Amino acid sequence: MNSFEDETSTHVSLMDEDKHMLLTSSPASLKPTNNLAKPSKIPQIDTNNETNSKQGTLALKHKEHTIDGLKKENFDLRLRLYFFEQKLSDMSPDNLDNVLKENVTLKVTIQTLTQELKKYKNVILELNQAVEFLRNKPCPKIHGMSPEEKEAFEKAAADAEVLHEENDKLSKMVADMSAENVKLRSTIRSRNTSSSTTDHSSTGSINSDRQQQQQQQQQQQQQQQALEDQADVYRKLRQAKLKIEELQRIIQQQNTTSRMLNDREGLGKINRQLEDNVMCTNILNVKELKAERQRTSRLLNELEDKTQEIRTLQLELEQRTQSLQELKQQLRDKNIQLDQLSEEIEDLRANNENKSVMMDNIRQLQEENEDLENEIQDREQEIEALEAEVEKLLSHLEKKERSIDMQEKTQQILELEELIQARDDEIEMLKSELKTANESHDTNIEVFEEHVAKTREELAKKDQENKALVAELEELIQKSDSAKQEYEDELEKQYREYNELVVAIRDRDVTLATLQGDFVAKTDTMQREIELLKEEIEELKDQLNGAYEELKEKDEYIIELSNIVSSREGSQLSYLMTILSHYNKAEESDRKWKEKLEYIEMEYKERFKRESKKARDQLDMKDDAYRALQQKLHSANQKNLLLNSLLDKTKRPSSEVTTFNALNAWLHKLSTALYDRASVLAKLNSDLQRELEDRDKIIEEERQRNKELTALSQQQANSVKSLQKRLERKETQLTSSLLARDSLIEKGEYMENVLYEQATGGHPFRERSGSAMSSF
Repeated sequence: MNSFEDETSTHVSLMDEDKHMLLTSSPASLKPTNNLAKPSKIPQIDTNNETNSKQGTLALKHKEHTIDGLKKENFDLRLRLYFFEQKLSDMSPDNLDNVLKENVTLKVTIQTLTQELKKYKNVILELNQAVEFLRNKPCPKIHGMSPEEKEAFEKAAADAEVLHEENDKLSKMVADMSAENVKLRSTIRSRNTSSSTTDHSSTGSINSDRQQQQQQQQQQQQQQQALEDQADVYRKLRQAKLKIEELQRIIQQQNTTSRMLNDREGLGKINRQLEDNVMCTNILNVKELKAERQRTSRLLNELEDKTQEIRTLQLELEQRTQSLQELKQQLRDKNIQLDQLSEEIEDLRANNENKSVMMDNIRQLQEENEDLENEIQDREQEIEALEAEVEKLLSHLEKKERSIDMQEKTQQILELEELIQARDDEIEMLKSELKTANESHDTNIEVFEEHVAKTREELAKKDQENKALVAELEELIQKSDSAKQEYEDELEKQYREYNELVVAIRDRDVTLATLQGDFVAKTDTMQREIELLKEEIEELKDQLNGAYEELKEKDEYIIELSNIVSSREGSQLSYLMTILSHYNKAEESDRKWKEKLEYIEMEYKERFKRESKKARDQLDMKDDAYRALQQKLHSANQKNLLLNSLLDKTKRPSSEVTTFNALNAWLHKLSTALYDRASVLAKLNSDLQRELEDRDKIIEEERQRNKELTALSQQQANSVKSLQKRLERKETQLTSSLLARDSLIEKGEYMENVLYEQATGGHPFRERSGSAMSSF
């Protein structure tokens, strides 16, 4: 009994040690504290197992890296397949036909645009040359009047005013004299009636006869005085009328010469003519009526001739205006084309960086347009002066005709009165005066013919100037064509740069799309991996909980066995029966363990199918563990066989001690097996924690990559925003350039209107401005 007690004590001590080891190797004790620390009081494992675990973790990491590389390659291959599919869809016959048609149309449009640009460049070059020529070439014409001419003109105007005042005074004198004549005629008639009554009266005495004679003598004297007074009055009237007519003629000639001729020679001749006319007025006598009639008839004939010439000139001007209108229509068409091209140029200028050169050219064109406007204004002033002169000539003709009619009536009255009073005296005076008048008329006619010749020369000069202007217009058109060619070349360059920018933008868009696709794919893969890891962690937690429960059950079973051994109450048969029942329970637990192991094995196989190459190393490790467990199970089976043999022997009473020793040995082996299983589970737990750490590192790396991708996306977004800002700036520049172009177009239209009015000259600028602007 003492030996048995010693054995029980030793057995109890061993059971206590096993119990302590099992409690320390529980899942609560297996949890890591810091940096995956191992549980306390775990016995050391063999070096071979440690090296195998390290090699397994390294192989897992390597395989995870290889799997990541293969995933990236798969993603790249998928992208390539997607792009190749798009290319195949683009290379389909329908798309190819559409692309070819678009290419053909674009080539045709490019060729037409290049031709038009060349034409416009040539035009612009010709215009620039013409403008330079006009800048370098001084204007040969004299604009305005010199100070001497102004002084002479002012003197002539003052003289004309003085003559007008004298005419007014003389007209008043004539009216007064006519009133006095009427009074005298009435008195004469009354006296004649009184004389007739005295003749028919009765004869009186001699005193009465003498008185009558004296009265008759007085009446005769009074009549003679009245006749003399009438003759003096008529002479004064004739002189006043002659002076008035001569002054009117001088004023008319002065107006015509001052309007038709603005040169110095014309003004000098006008002054000479004025002096000659003043001298002639002093030399002429009272009786020049017949000569004046002849002169007026001649002047009327000459005026009719001039009116005919003016009409012919107006017809020529109308023809020239028609030709100018045709030219202006051509210019308008070209301007329309220029406007269209300018709009296209301004659209392309948005992407042009060399705008300074274009602005300089525009400024030069603006300056040239201003110079042309100044020249056109000068021409307009000249045309307006010519039109005013023509209108004055027409008004003068009308006044002349009216004055001639009035003069003829007055002259008829005067001739009748002169025939009654003194024919003989007047005939002699008229003969002497006719000689002087003929001489003066001859001189005046020669001067008038010289004026007509000069006017014709001036008209010929103006025709030549109009021809020169037409030639200059043609040169300007050619220069504009050359300038258009230059603009076409610049547009081609800008179009190339624009295409390059479009290609670069498309490449950036493609890179952005690829980066976005990579980012989306990586985020999807990361989310999937995180979900898989969470599932695996939950499964492992369930497995650990199950293992922990099983260990608790075995601990309880061991405690029950220890209690049974310690109590040993009852007979040996009941004791053996309880042992058999516990053995059956152990077999059931082993069977459950096998089923769980098979279930775990199936899970690992499924995991192997999911993760392919990543999980091979893990499966190898688990296979090794499974083999170790199988060996342990084999040893447990052998122990079970021994127990069965022991049970068979327990049927004999003599074999009690041997069976009890066998049971103790079996329990010891079972505790060692359980310890081994706990160590294996601890290793698995540590491996899983390491794998979790590795996965966490991978997740952090992926997060860093995501951050980098987000930074890249932000950079791309910033670049897109900068490009948008550039586009907005280009749009503002386009709007400013369009406004400048509109102002230039308005100036050009104004210039064309001015040129049109200067070339036509048939009507004033105010009358034609509305129609010209409406036509544009």
